[in-house]
Amino acid sequence: MNPDLSRAIEAILFINGDPVSFRTLANRLACSSEEAEAACGALQEEFRARHAGLALVMNAGSVQLATSADLASVVESFVKRDTDENLTPAALETLSVISYLGPVSRPEVEYVRGVNSAFIIRNLLMRGLVEKEGDRLYRASASLLHYLGIQRVADLPAYEEHHRLLEEHRSQKPTP
Repeated sequence: MNPDLSRAIEAILFINGDPVSFRTLANRLACSSEEAEAACGALQEEFRARHAGLALVMNAGSVQLATSADLASVVESFVKRDTDENLTPAALETLSVISYLGPVSRPEVEYVRGVNSAFIIRNLLMRGLVEKEGDRLYRASASLLHYLGIQRVADLPAYEEHHRLLEEHRSQKPTP
């Protein structure tokens, strides 16, 4: 078993957040689907053996990084506390980017903000302030619009100006 393959998969699953197919892992990591699945199995066993706080969930040809089931009450308490508190400046910034630029992908939000936004986006999803559009895009939720007392995102203050500025910034993103 290639330990570097397991480490690479662990990093990808951590950053991605959503389930990833073994085929996608194989394509991106230049290995076979069987090797990707075997590396995930080894990683899953490693987590179990050391009683890690993380676990791998493998289902229907895909894998996802998750928290260990035995820590559900701890995680729930932590998340509940986060959703009971006011939004942080970083969460408000992320919500603004999604609202004014959406539908937008997480990498695009991170490009605009300049920092990893996975946890904040997840928190905004749990609060019902943003919603997914398809597999990878986020937009302001109907609940947010209702809370703000507006009918559509274009009714946000100075929407046209902010949307244009964000679009300009997004178009300046360097291509790999």
